Amino acid sequence: MPLFRSPRLPEFSTRAQIALLLGVAVLLFCGSFGLPLIDRDEPRFAQATREMMERHDWIVPTFNGEYRFDKPPLTYWTMAVFYALGGINELTARLHSIVSTVALGFVVWGMGRKWFSAGAGFAAAFSLLTSLQILLHGRLSVADMPMVLAVTVAQWALFDLLTDDSAEGDKKRRGRLLTLYFALAAGFLAKGPITLAVPVVTMLLFRFVFWRRQEAWGRLKIGQGLLLVLLVIGLWGIPGLIKTHGLWWSVGMEKHVVERGLEPLNSRAYFAPYYLCTAFLSFFPWAALFGYVIVLLQRNWNRQNAFLFSWLVAPYLIFAGYATQLPHYILPAMPAFFLLLGQAPGLAAPLPRWPRIVAWTVCGLYAALFLFLHFVVLAAPWVQPYLPLREALIGLSIVLAGGITLIYVYETDRLRHAVWAVILIGLGFFLIGVGFRPLLPALRIAQIEADFAARTGKHPRLVAQGFAEGSLVFYTGRHWDFVPTPDDVNKIVAAADAEHPILAVTLENEIHIDTALKHFFQGLGHGTKPSSEAQDLKKKIEEQALYVEGVHPGIVFTGTAPTGPNGEVYTYKFNEYETVSGINFARASWVKLRVIVRP
Repeated sequence: MPLFRSPRLPEFSTRAQIALLLGVAVLLFCGSFGLPLIDRDEPRFAQATREMMERHDWIVPTFNGEYRFDKPPLTYWTMAVFYALGGINELTARLHSIVSTVALGFVVWGMGRKWFSAGAGFAAAFSLLTSLQILLHGRLSVADMPMVLAVTVAQWALFDLLTDDSAEGDKKRRGRLLTLYFALAAGFLAKGPITLAVPVVTMLLFRFVFWRRQEAWGRLKIGQGLLLVLLVIGLWGIPGLIKTHGLWWSVGMEKHVVERGLEPLNSRAYFAPYYLCTAFLSFFPWAALFGYVIVLLQRNWNRQNAFLFSWLVAPYLIFAGYATQLPHYILPAMPAFFLLLGQAPGLAAPLPRWPRIVAWTVCGLYAALFLFLHFVVLAAPWVQPYLPLREALIGLSIVLAGGITLIYVYETDRLRHAVWAVILIGLGFFLIGVGFRPLLPALRIAQIEADFAARTGKHPRLVAQGFAEGSLVFYTGRHWDFVPTPDDVNKIVAAADAEHPILAVTLENEIHIDTALKHFFQGLGHGTKPSSEAQDLKKKIEEQALYVEGVHPGIVFTGTAPTGPNGEVYTYKFNEYETVSGINFARASWVKLRVIVRP
């Protein structure tokens, strides 16, 4: 089989590497200023932090006035710091993740330099900071990136404690012990027990499966260390349990950790190879180079790489039988993968050709996805209010183009041209942010509420049925009553008067992405004459443009149009009844909402 050499990394000084990594980290800001809080959890974290500051209760977070036990409080605390410095807005809600991700990049850089070489450290950090899952979660207002940072710091301290037999290592042992156990405590306070599980499973795999040699386990002082971890966690956990009468455990642990492991979220079917399949997107574009990691492990199976491989496998093993499956669950494995990949440019020639064949094949699949997005952009019936979605899809296709370019410059040994790929990725995320903003219904609803309050001097009671996204609460900054049925909304609206105004939101229609794609391709399959189902969908699309109608104050909404006793349709010029369309990002669907203001 033909053989070839690995690409050569350009020689950069330490200062140049730092400057380049900071430049790459700017990608995390591209689009983050305009991108609304879109994930299901983003606005919930952001609003819970606001309520924590308003209530001056730093123990128990609440969302919409109710306990929120999804995650421990460290993320809220760090978000509160940025709120205090820069006000409450989307960027400050995300800065804790951005800062954690940049710090993670430099921790990986330091690990690679210490364990392998300066070039390996830079390559590992660069590829980490340009991978899709890191670029996505590294800008979200959630708890994942602080947890991943804590896990990575703990793993570094853990390995050095086990393996550094030098006199210098003896001097640093106390500091490494404190680093290890404070990192574990901080990670638990950020996202719970996964921070403890990853190092534990890593050690078990390292000791009994992949390295199977005796190490100085006594240096870890596990008993004393766990006491320190429990002490730090207990400073918050005990008051939290007392204050909530044990609900932190019964809801926070039993429901959000144990129950999710037994029952899938949103009743999704369990799919065994889920994480192997999603890895091609999570590790994009660098998943194309996994063949080089295999060659590296075959050639350089040493203590460091055995530990890194144990670390890489640990999250996959932990979540293998977990019923709820989400792509970002394997985030703690990503630093290990990129520390392995970072060594690939240093592999000595000759190399087998098959990793390169795999790389170009996977790159071809990415290119096919790129072409598909362009096909959708050109072929779909882009009418209002869908035009911003087209802009976001163009941005996504540019991100794909940037990732494919990174693999191209790697495989053709033109690594100095990677800057153009980074610029493409930044431009793509900027367009995604610009495109998604007009598509968030909560922003328009918040504007309606603000306009009403400015005109009347009164804030209406806020009610919603069928659409309970946290973005409603964050962008209005007020409490919402989420009711189960349209009849509940009707009763509340009927009771409105000048002293007690109401703003009610009801779900009129929802189109899931799988349904939209199905009808889209059915329409294309019928040539110039779309199928009847595709025509119906196109009609729905055209009808969902933003519009304003009036509603007679005495009429209760019951159907698609408000009518009087004799079937007459009431229309008024005043903005009392509005249809707002947009994306429900949590459910990957297009929603049509009715916004009713009374009186």
